[in-house]
Amino acid sequence: MAQDAAFCPIVPTIALVSTEKQNGGQGESLTLHHFSFRAVTNHSALLVAPGGNRSLGAERLQSIERIGFPPAAGFGWVTVLKPDTIQLPEPRTPLYPLTQQRMAEAARPLAERLRAWRMMNSQASLRTTYFSGKLVSYQGAIEFDGAPRQVFWDDFFEPFMFDAAQQTLEWVIETCRNRNLAASKYLAEATALLSRLVTETYHEMARTDQLLRGRGYPDSVAPMRVTPKIEVMHKRISDLAVALVHRGPSAPPQQEVLSLKPTLWGIGVDLKALWRRLRALWRRRFS
Repeated sequence: MAQDAAFCPIVPTIALVSTEKQNGGQGESLTLHHFSFRAVTNHSALLVAPGGNRSLGAERLQSIERIGFPPAAGFGWVTVLKPDTIQLPEPRTPLYPLTQQRMAEAARPLAERLRAWRMMNSQASLRTTYFSGKLVSYQGAIEFDGAPRQVFWDDFFEPFMFDAAQQTLEWVIETCRNRNLAASKYLAEATALLSRLVTETYHEMARTDQLLRGRGYPDSVAPMRVTPKIEVMHKRISDLAVALVHRGPSAPPQQEVLSLKPTLWGIGVDLKALWRRLRALWRRRFS
């Protein structure tokens, strides 16, 4: 076994492995019943079975990915979206590591839901929630068509993307204010990072759509065209960044004219506050 093998607990599973066509033939399908993963490397997997061990190369691993495994198995190729690996190239600002970390944390609910959909066929069920908290649940032999597919593409993931963007941008703006930094370059960096998150998310959505519709054979169905959706979300995030900058810090509460503190004469009147209030009203009326 290769030294880079990541040893995992034995996880019973059933996988359908499709062999490659050879010499123009039709190829063959091989069903592996009750195989267990003993170890996984970047290039092969060792399957433990009653009849002995069987080693699968990279082309077979790709076929196994089409079926999917329970998250508890912990196999790298089942991971759908990993926000913590989304990075910008150099050069980066000094604030970048914290910005990237904040983005990854805010995008975690997005990644969890995309992973739940990816596993729908292999688990014969789906249980997740909308951004509002409303339950989405399917049980049994599910066809990724009709209502389930409409839910998937009809603004299910977009609120999670937008919320991750808002959390990240608000954090950048607040951090720049607290540190007396000019926010423009830091916001540009955060917006570029969020654009990468959006692009990768939609590409993973399209891949998941192919996997689910193709019942494990994604190349048997045409991919969903996601470029228009990416462009729309990029614009929403850019507009959000502008809006958050112009929103400015929260205004301090207005000083009350009447003071309810006990005084020698009862209720006190703050004459300075009263004068400021009257002057502001006069300016608004005659300006």
